[in-house]
Order: sequence, then C-alpha cells, then structure tokens
Amino acid sequence: MMTYQKPFINQPLLVGCVTLLLFFGALNTTLALDDDREGDENDLAETLGTISGVSFIIASIYILLFQLQKLLRKREFENKVVNQIKTGIKFFLTKFRKPLLITHYSAGLLGLGTIIIHGILFLRQDFSTVILGIVTTVLYLFYFLSGILTKIHFPFMKKHKKLGKNLYKSHVNIIIFLGIIILHLIHLALAD
Repeated sequence: MMTYQKPFINQPLLVGCVTLLLFFGALNTTLALDDDREGDENDLAETLGTISGVSFIIASIYILLFQLQKLLRKREFENKVVNQIKTGIKFFLTKFRKPLLITHYSAGLLGLGTIIIHGILFLRQDFSTVILGIVTTVLYLFYFLSGILTKIHFPFMKKHKKLGKNLYKSHVNIIIFLGIIILHLIHLALAD
C-alpha cells in the first residue's frame, strides 16, 4: 500500500516562482527591445503595457483550460486522441487547480495594476487610442471585480445570491473575455 508523501516543494510556491520568472522575463525582453529605440520618451509606459499583456495571458491560461474542459465535458468522442486530451485536461485541472488559481489571481492583479499605470502615463496620446484604452481597462476592471466579488464572500453578497450568480456568469463568460482581447488588439493597432 502506498502512502502519501508531501511534495518536495509547495505547489503554490512553485507557481508563484514561475509567475515571477515569466514577469521578469517579459520585463527583460521589453527592456532589451527598448534599447534598440533611442530617444523614446514612453519606455516605461510601453514596458508596463507589455507586462500587463503578459499578465493577462498568464491569467487567461486557467480560463482557456476551464472553458475547454467545460466544452468537452459532456461529449463523448469516437477518436481516442480527443478522449485522451479530454481526460488529460480534466486531470491537469483537478491536480493543479490550486496553483493555477493562485497564478490566475496574482497575474490578474498584476495585470490590472500595470494597465492602470500604463494608461495614466499614456493619457496625453491620441484621443481615440486613449478612449479605447480606457474602455478596455474598464472591461478588464469589471472582469477583475466580478471575479473578486464572487470569490470573496462579502456580507452583502449573502443577501443578494442572484447578484453573485450573475457576477460569476459574467466573469466566466467567454464573450466578455474575447471582447477585451479584440478591443485591446484594436487599441494596439491604433497606437502604432
């Protein structure tokens, strides 16, 4: 009979270290690219925008795996490879749920903080670019707050259970997620 052994390293600690390595890797890459462009006065704002984008991508990994599992969960496939992928995603999400959630929360918070500072530094840019950036940030802020309000059980949320369910549904809604990505891509196209 096998006995349970504690892992050598705590999974949330490992995920936190990987998140920090990704963050500093993105920062280092951005700064290396910025060295090629002399005289650009918005280096910090662009770096923070890149960090925010990388953070959003890291936070989205859990969302994409969760949505894929949700899509595949109730379907049976004749193809063995698809069934193995379905089983693998389910196993991965159940085995690493806690570290993935910690990464999701920390990357989301880091992304929100850097996107707000990025926007403040770029407020004097072209009006249409600023407006799209503000709309994207407001959607991202709504996305972030709806997740926080459903995760942390505030006293007023106990009285309004329907509000909590609606906030959760909007937080896991893939259409809002895709809307943020599309608006951000338009924002990036206008900024260049």
